[in-house]
Amino acid sequence: MSLTTQLKQHHTIRNTILLLTGTLFVYGIMTKYMWLIGGLVLLNMYALMLMARDKRIVKKSHGFRIPENSFYLLAFCYASLGVVIGMFLFHHKTQRLTFRLIPLLIPLQVWLLYLLYQYV
Repeated sequence: MSLTTQLKQHHTIRNTILLLTGTLFVYGIMTKYMWLIGGLVLLNMYALMLMARDKRIVKKSHGFRIPENSFYLLAFCYASLGVVIGMFLFHHKTQRLTFRLIPLLIPLQVWLLYLLYQYV
């Protein structure tokens, strides 16, 4: 499978996961918690699995690499905890400055969720 085909496949899967979790997120806001938590868990597990997959590919030194923009997108879409756990669990991307700033998103996202829950 060519790298272009693998990139298109990755983008399709990533976008599907984001759409599914976004739907659960919106429905969770309307029903207060239950689906919101499920969507966040699903999204963070996906981010953790992507970090593991990318690290495994780096060790083999061949194959399709997960674009860094995918990790940034997931982190900004409330999967920052999954990305951070993956960084430290697999010792992956820990030297990059932009990835070391991702843990700062966690308190901000928790605060935004709190505000959203209070005022919606």
